[in-house]
This record gives sequence, structure tokens and C-alpha cells, in this order.
Amino acid sequence: MKTIVITRKYWGTGRLRWDVDGKQCCLGFTCRSFGVPAKDLLGYGSPANLSPNHRKKFPDWMLEKTPNYVSDVEQAMIINDSADIPMEEKEKQLKPIFAKNGIKLVFRGQP
Repeated sequence: MKTIVITRKYWGTGRLRWDVDGKQCCLGFTCRSFGVPAKDLLGYGSPANLSPNHRKKFPDWMLEKTPNYVSDVEQAMIINDSADIPMEEKEKQLKPIFAKNGIKLVFRGQP
């Protein structure tokens, strides 16, 4: 199982990576762990929107978009970006989604 460390101080919402403060969402941390440079994440909201050279590095579940149900990657984006879910609860909800796909999320540090 692959382990991805999310540093709470740099964990944000809404984009894979923000230029202003350098924060990134859970999928931004994930993209980085698959070798995508931080500068290539700027302004994107989903791994599926990155260049084909980067997309080929990801497992299929990270690129899945479905018309009839919410895929795991879409669910991760919804949870991560929700203003209504406290950060501690987001951590609890994200861990099983990633674990189901062979990734252990570890959250470290203070927000």
C-alpha cells in the first residue's frame, strides 16, 4: 500500500494547488506523490485535467468520471472541498476512499 503524507499546514481546498499560499488539496498531494511537479498543478481542479504525460502516471481510479454515480475521485473532491465538513471529519471520510484504492493517507502537523 502506498502511503501519502498530507501536511495539514499546506492542505487546502478547491484546487490541486494554489499559487497564492502553496496549499494543495488531498488529490494535489496524491499527484505530487506520483511525480507531478508542484508548478504543473497550479490552477487545476482535478487530476483528469492535467496533461496526458501526467495522467499516465496515475491509477485509473484517479481519472474516473462517471455520469451515473459519484466515483471515488469525485467523492474525494466533494469531501475535500466542502465548507460544511470540519477538517477532522474530512480526514476520517477521505481515509477509507483512498485505502480502498491502495493508498494510506497520513495527516501530520497542525493546520
